[in-house]
Parts: sequence; C-alpha cells; structure tokens
Amino acid sequence: MKEFEEKTLDEIIASGSKEDLERYYEYLESMKTNSFYRDIVESYEGSSIADITYKIMEEEQAYRSEIFFPGDIIMFYPRIKEQRARSYITCDFSAGIIYPGSIYVNYRPMLHNITTGDTYVLQRTIKVETGYSYDLPRSIVELESLDNKLKIDDYDDNSGIHYSHLSQCLGGEIYLKKLKRRKKQ
Repeated sequence: MKEFEEKTLDEIIASGSKEDLERYYEYLESMKTNSFYRDIVESYEGSSIADITYKIMEEEQAYRSEIFFPGDIIMFYPRIKEQRARSYITCDFSAGIIYPGSIYVNYRPMLHNITTGDTYVLQRTIKVETGYSYDLPRSIVELESLDNKLKIDDYDDNSGIHYSHLSQCLGGEIYLKKLKRRKKQ
C-alpha cells in the first residue's frame, strides 16, 4: 500500500478520505513559501507530494547560487540588447574594435534573490560584438562559471573569449550592484 506522500490527488479522491484530501491541500499550501515554489506547486498540483517535492528540488538546482549568494535561489533575467555604436568601443570578450555605426550587444542582467528579496545588476555593462551574444550567461550558474573563469589566470576554453582582457575590463571579477527597493505607494 502506498504511503500518503506517494498518492496522487486522484488516488486520494478515489479513496474517499476527506482527512487525506485536507491534508494534501495543507501540504501544498505549506510548500508555497515564495513565488518560485508557488509556481512549481501550482503547475504540478494533482501529482503526489513526493513528486512535487522532487520537482522543487530539481528546479532549485538551476536557480541556486553557489558563489555570489551561497544557497540562495536567484531568478536571472538576462538583458541582451543590440545597439548601434556611436563611437569606437572595445569588445570586452575579444578586445576587438567595434566601429561607429556597427551593431554590438549590451549585456547587463538583473538578478533577483528570491530568498532575501534583493535585486542586483552588473556593476559594469559588458559590451561585446554580436558574434559573442550566444556566449553571454543566461542563468546564475553560467554567470558564476564566467566569474570562475575570470579568476583563473590564462584560462582558455577555445570559445574565442580572452578572459584576461575581460578580467581587466571588469576589475578581476564580476561585481554586482544592489538596487534600491522601490517604495510601495
């Protein structure tokens, strides 16, 4: 016989136990401690409590910070914006020159720490040639990986990125700037 945590909502309803049904919904409500968990719980409602817990743990791995905010869950919003250069710009990845009139990419992601409620952006916007737009981090895990590569002297991964140049541009590592919270009106 299945344990309570292994039963799906349909199985609980079929058993006819109102206590188990109430208990199931109490579990779901207790799991909704923040917006990240709430979205997962609502999308998997009907599954067993064990399956929902597993899905939460699985999703957390993609959003959990190890370096910048150890153990915290970070929602990562990459901001990759193409612009036309007005003056000469040095590409932060290749040290190549971006000429006036040509298109380049501005990269300044926003990181929202679900655990603390704080929001951060890169202290300095990264400017790269359009060919490097696919090398820009799109998750907290990728951003922390880039930060690690900056700290390793003479790192080479055959991507064409000159990490020593990028390290000089950013001051040796990736620095984040905490944004002020908006006042609720």
